[in-house]
Amino acid sequence: MTDIKLNKRNQKAFRFPDELFGAALLLPLLVWILAIMGYPLIATVWLSLTNQTVPASPAVFIGIENYKRILSEPDFLNALKNSINWTIGNTIVQVLLGYTVALLLNYPLRRSRFAQTMSIMPWVIPTITMALTWRWMLDATNGVLGYILRSLHLVQQAPNLLGSLGTSMPTLIVLNSWRWFPFLVVIILAALQNIPQEEYDAATLDGASFIRQFFDISFPYLTPTLLVIGLLGTLLAFNVFDLIYLITRGGPVTSTTTLPILVYKTAFEANRMGIASAYAVLTFIVMALFAAIYIYGGGITRWFKYLFGREASQEHL
Repeated sequence: MTDIKLNKRNQKAFRFPDELFGAALLLPLLVWILAIMGYPLIATVWLSLTNQTVPASPAVFIGIENYKRILSEPDFLNALKNSINWTIGNTIVQVLLGYTVALLLNYPLRRSRFAQTMSIMPWVIPTITMALTWRWMLDATNGVLGYILRSLHLVQQAPNLLGSLGTSMPTLIVLNSWRWFPFLVVIILAALQNIPQEEYDAATLDGASFIRQFFDISFPYLTPTLLVIGLLGTLLAFNVFDLIYLITRGGPVTSTTTLPILVYKTAFEANRMGIASAYAVLTFIVMALFAAIYIYGGGITRWFKYLFGREASQEHL
């Protein structure tokens, strides 16, 4: 009897803590992430402190001279401004478009396989195919859009949407939003379909309008999803390179040159790897600061709950 009690005590004393067990399971993934992300980040930081020109060329340590140089030049500030405009525009358009389409698809009469399939078609089209197609369609000389407008006698000369300083960035924002809004539709639609139907039935019996049901039921339930989408969408939009480069290559002039475009051109067209690495490090710092402010900046979810005066997951109308 005494031996049994001692064995139980030993088992309890030497039990592996759950927290450490979970950390041990995550350790291989953590090592893998550090290997594929940590090394490139460290290498980029090191290159930003050197005067390297082309890959594999001699790199001499020059300290923070590259940072002093780029912060005193207009290229970085112009690219940062374009990146902010690009990111804000994409986030707003994609969320509004994705939310609207998800609301339409959530109604039983519109919840068809065909409609849901067609709504995600832009997402599955390869970027190169989509970029070249839109560049041809919007061409001011031989584009489909210009031909249609001239045929309808709406304009005498087709608008040069991609070649004008004032319209190139808004046009790219619309094209990129068209490319990525289906991703948001899938996420928002899944969240909408998890809202209890009894909430809407009770609101209908109480005479609540569609707008009232939206603000009192749909929006509070979707707030956590929208906050996550806002973070992911912002970070993904900030890093877009392929679509911009394939359609405008950062032009006309520098009107669509965002930070990723600037990094590429500086590194592989101007052959200034050190300065390009400094651009990349500053880009990483900007994104990390935004993510930290977004996540820890102060009770966004609580603010929404206070604004609408209810806990969406618990209360009923």
